[in-house]
Amino acid sequence: TEPPAEPAEAATEPPPAATERAAPASASGGGGDRFAIGDVTIGVIGGGVVLALLAVLAYLFSLLLANREREAAAASVAPPSPLPPPTPSPSPPPEPEPGPRFDPGEWGPPPP
Repeated sequence: TEPPAEPAEAATEPPPAATERAAPASASGGGGDRFAIGDVTIGVIGGGVVLALLAVLAYLFSLLLANREREAAAASVAPPSPLPPPTPSPSPPPEPEPGPRFDPGEWGPPPP
């Protein structure tokens, strides 16, 4: 009887495909983390914040210029002159002349 033949060395090592699986590349660039944010997303959010801040600063600057223009226009107008004091009347207005008085005997029923 012959002794059994030695198995091949390839059989003692597991195949590389069975033990090492390549991890699928993440589209967000997070390295396998499901909730990772990619560099492009961070750049877009940061750019939006910068543009929003610039818009707010432009609005405040326009308010500043409008306020300065309004103050300059108000300063260039001459101040209104005070009204002259009312002239006192030389004499009080005349009283109306008394008219005929009502005589109940002339008008209406005779007295009892």
